[in-house]
Amino acid sequence: MAEDTFSRVETSRAVFEHDGEKCQGCGACMEACPNDAILVSVGYLEVDESSCVACGKCAQACPTGALRMTPKG
Repeated sequence: MAEDTFSRVETSRAVFEHDGEKCQGCGACMEACPNDAILVSVGYLEVDESSCVACGKCAQACPTGALRMTPKG
């Protein structure tokens, strides 16, 4: 995996990892988020910590496994 296409974001509730090489840019993760807390594009990940509840629906919706979410606690 190329380092420049990999993003890691840590919030108070979860750790998100996004592999831009696997990402197809389909937007399934963003559509699955009930709180519109995630913004993803190839090589880029942004999580709105105030909106994210770490439900994992974004990672579950990813058809390629490009997005992983690990809850804290």
